[in-house]
Amino acid sequence: MREEERPRWRRQPELRPAQILDAALVVFSEQGLEAARLEDIASRAGVSKATIYLYFPSKTELFRDVVLGAVGELVEALEASGEGASAREDVVAFTTAFWRQLRSPTFYAVYRLALSEVNAFPELTLEYAREVRRPLREVLEPILERGVAAGEFRPGDTASRARMLLALVIKHAVWCARREFVTELQEKSDDEVLSEVLGFYLAGLGA
Repeated sequence: MREEERPRWRRQPELRPAQILDAALVVFSEQGLEAARLEDIASRAGVSKATIYLYFPSKTELFRDVVLGAVGELVEALEASGEGASAREDVVAFTTAFWRQLRSPTFYAVYRLALSEVNAFPELTLEYAREVRRPLREVLEPILERGVAAGEFRPGDTASRARMLLALVIKHAVWCARREFVTELQEKSDDEVLSEVLGFYLAGLGA
């Protein structure tokens, strides 16, 4: 068969795991983990149910990979945020990259899914701690320590400062995703909210 005669919808085999994960996110978001059927995910991905089992041994494992795949993209984006001329610039770059990822439709959908299923899958919470919070701290804490050493920030508990920034950004990102319930943010853009969070946090560091 000539190239131009091949069906346009046919995808290369190596693309299928990502194709399945994308479909699974949509179906899990619409139906929840318990109600979601692998048949529906397969149909949306354009593959057979048997193909899903080639890559994911169970629906639970597929759900886990959906969640941790989005987490991995987040951590990669933060690690690639670069090193600026000062610790203050790096805090701004880290926070901005974190904010952009959290405000993406895909990440919010995954975050909401993970929260909704946390009681049924407590092991996912532990894995989240290993795969998300620890890597984030490993990126952020050296920046804060460097800022103290350079005299940019006041001395303080680096671990607590890192936790406070993560909490500020995550909470405001969730609020912005549901602005209809948070009247204080309804007239503010994402950039304005990010600027307020950064201003508050940097003032606390003495920057």
